[in-house]
Amino acid sequence: MNDRQLLQQAFGLTVVVLLLAGCGGAQAVPTATLASPTATPVPSTATSAPPTATPAPPTPVPTTGQVMGVLVEDAGQPAAGQTLRLPTVDESGGDLTFNFEDDSPMTETDSSGAFLFEEVPPGQYSLAAFLPFPTILEADTGATIVFEVVAGEVVDLGTIPIKTQ
Repeated sequence: MNDRQLLQQAFGLTVVVLLLAGCGGAQAVPTATLASPTATPVPSTATSAPPTATPAPPTPVPTTGQVMGVLVEDAGQPAAGQTLRLPTVDESGGDLTFNFEDDSPMTETDSSGAFLFEEVPPGQYSLAAFLPFPTILEADTGATIVFEVVAGEVVDLGTIPIKTQ
């Protein structure tokens, strides 16, 4: 279990304990403590192999969808820590217009370059990365990535190369 998972588990236990304390009035609430991991860290042996497949996302909420994929840099290395947004797309008038709203879905890639947007309202979107300015991403073919999110479904964008320079 990595540090992020331990932190998430500790946060979850804290929330449960606080909820139980609030519901139980003056009753005593047992607390749980996390045991520290006993495994010895192993040095990383990074290779230039492409990232592994993205794990299956949780089932989407019936009224929203999910968008997943993997970002890789020019050399095929995972694009870890990239901030991504889903601007809505308007095709009226023949041209594509990208709308970055304050509430546009946002996420960040993990250490393997994988990303997952959850609870995305149905609609037409594009994928943008901050490199460092908002940049609409393109497929290998040079075409702008535009896709439709449908309630209750997962859109898998696959592996998307980005130019980081």
